[in-house]
Amino acid sequence: MRIRQQIRHYAHNTRLLKACTGLCLSLSLMAGTAQADWQLQPTDSSLTFTSTKNAQITETHSFTSLMGAVDSHGAAQISIALASVETQVPIRNERVQVMLFEAQTFPMANITAKLGLDPMLALAVGQSMTQEITLTIDLHGISQTRATVLNVERLAATVFAVTNIEPLLIDVADFELADGVQALREIAGLKSITPIVPVSFSLNFRQQP
Repeated sequence: MRIRQQIRHYAHNTRLLKACTGLCLSLSLMAGTAQADWQLQPTDSSLTFTSTKNAQITETHSFTSLMGAVDSHGAAQISIALASVETQVPIRNERVQVMLFEAQTFPMANITAKLGLDPMLALAVGQSMTQEITLTIDLHGISQTRATVLNVERLAATVFAVTNIEPLLIDVADFELADGVQALREIAGLKSITPIVPVSFSLNFRQQP
């Protein structure tokens, strides 16, 4: 029943999503920059996820709107505008926004973590290190934690690159996204969409003057 409702209200929800996206992005950007010591550089950063359909066709997708910062205590926050998902197919972008993420209701995904800032600041330019951290992921109204290992490289005196060494494996059921995946499968006429989604990120942060 839920899947039929998602398909039936697809056009209506797309209009709602377009109406709220600009406001949500503006508010998130203002909140993210208010107390930033190290600011995310969106043009030098990426967050991607991989989907597999019909058990053998794998595609990589991304988000074009990322915001984030790290404060002087190492508290990091990344906000992802879910309406900015880019799958290289416009109609699929809209379907993923509305039917999977339900971005008209849950416009943002947020990732928070605590970085060990002191050892990072001790790195010379060109040096790198690894850090084991715990991420808190807030997506689709659900909060989950995941452990990951980061590679941290000091690119310049005021710039760090932070990359996850191995992709995070996200089960869509953990964030109540399984019905959305099923709705996408049905509307696209696919036999299957794999529910385990690898997520990778490479984030550059620049120290604020």
